[in-house]
Amino acid sequence: MTDTTFIPDYLKPALERLAAARAAHLE
Repeated sequence: MTDTTFIPDYLKPALERLAAARAAHLE
């Protein structure tokens, strides 16, 4: 998994939740 610029539509919600959780954890 080297191409991180292409994100399948079915993975976007999961990545958004991951980013939100990471942001909340860093605060």
